[in-house]
Amino acid sequence: MSRARTVAGGAGALALSNLIVMVFQLGYAAFTSRLLDPSAFGIYAVALSGIGLIGLVSGAGFGQAAARAARDDVDGHLAAAALVIGLLSATLACALAVPLAVVWGSPNAWPSMMVLAISIPATSLAAVPAGTLRRSGKTAYLATIMGSCQAIGMFVGLLVVLAYRAPIALTVSPVVASLFALTWLALAARMHVVLRGFHVRGRDDVLYGLKANGMNFLRYLTGTASALTISRYVGAASLGSYNRAQAVIIAPLESLQRSASAAVFPELRAGGSAFRSSHTFTDIVVLMTWVAALLTPLAVCAASPILGLILGPGWEEAQTLAPWAAAAGLLPFVAVPLSAVVEARGRYRVPLLSWAIGACFAVAAVAAILRFDSPLPAVMAVVASTLAAIAIYSVDTARRG
Repeated sequence: MSRARTVAGGAGALALSNLIVMVFQLGYAAFTSRLLDPSAFGIYAVALSGIGLIGLVSGAGFGQAAARAARDDVDGHLAAAALVIGLLSATLACALAVPLAVVWGSPNAWPSMMVLAISIPATSLAAVPAGTLRRSGKTAYLATIMGSCQAIGMFVGLLVVLAYRAPIALTVSPVVASLFALTWLALAARMHVVLRGFHVRGRDDVLYGLKANGMNFLRYLTGTASALTISRYVGAASLGSYNRAQAVIIAPLESLQRSASAAVFPELRAGGSAFRSSHTFTDIVVLMTWVAALLTPLAVCAASPILGLILGPGWEEAQTLAPWAAAAGLLPFVAVPLSAVVEARGRYRVPLLSWAIGACFAVAAVAAILRFDSPLPAVMAVVASTLAAIAIYSVDTARRG
């Protein structure tokens, strides 16, 4: 089987896996939104955002480094770095849980933050064997693992929500999923952790992972500014509506586009197979652009009634966010392939420029949230930032080839 067919098959398997997981997610959202009110989801959103900001520094970028690494013997060094940073990040998250909850204007969120901190080392370390499987073309197997673990997490999480019906019960699903994923991925990739000093090539890949982590942190920081403003000045219930619009509309669409990105990313590094033919990468971008162009108008029109049907009564504010959330979820179909080729080649000045412009939109969103007492500007800012990113990446890719 050719490398192109392997990549396409992996992307298809990941997409199918994510579609199955999406069905579970919608079912999970339908049940939990009827068991808990928007303020409970607001507390959960505070916990996710507060801990997520620390968790992003803990090693997701090491998975990208493993996916692009030219040698297998650097994986142990990457795993060691991910484990150390993950443990330090989890310790920091536990220490800061109470003050973070107070800063977010939701003091009751600290127990949920403590529970979510458990998943930080697991998620950090699991990213490395996941990257190894992507690099070796085993994306179909990776899709099976991740889809199964997420389904198990949601099943266990739903049982806990049914039993306790409290905000902290919502944290069980992601924690269980991350622990199952770490165990399964470590066995699948035969992961080992090398704690002794890094050799030269291993050090280069670790430094790449640190840069990727830093970029992910900056991106998350701009998104968190809007969520923090909503939590403190609009209210936990509005943050809960914002969280549900993200989880039910944006997250499933992002999962689909990440399927293609996860399979293609190793091919986009310098000398990768995507650039052995002059038209391959162009064809990828054109295809994704057509997907976004055709689906966005349909999704914008259908998002609000579909969200209302899934969540049930009491979520009218979330429905007003749904059309913009649909656009925010579909535009990355164009942005992600463009950003992936830039980051796979290590050109981080371009993503930094994109982030700076996105940060300007985020500041404008914060001002608009305070002015209009509504979470809507936060979603609008995501759409505007993604459009700006598409323009920046397109210009850079066209100039450099």
